[in-house]
Amino acid sequence: MADVWHTGQPDRKGWYNCRLDGEEMRLYFFICELNPRKRYWNDETGARIDDDEIEWREPR
Repeated sequence: MADVWHTGQPDRKGWYNCRLDGEEMRLYFFICELNPRKRYWNDETGARIDDDEIEWREPR
């Protein structure tokens, strides 16, 4: 079965397998509980990733 990559943002926060510019990486999608409009990706070091072209899929 082929893996399905999604675009846009996930519906819940957590760790996802991601692809950006052909490179696969593990990113955390953050959603603020006080202001749910605050949504962004973080890498494993905690650095924020500001890019709208991230493809993601659920971790296996």
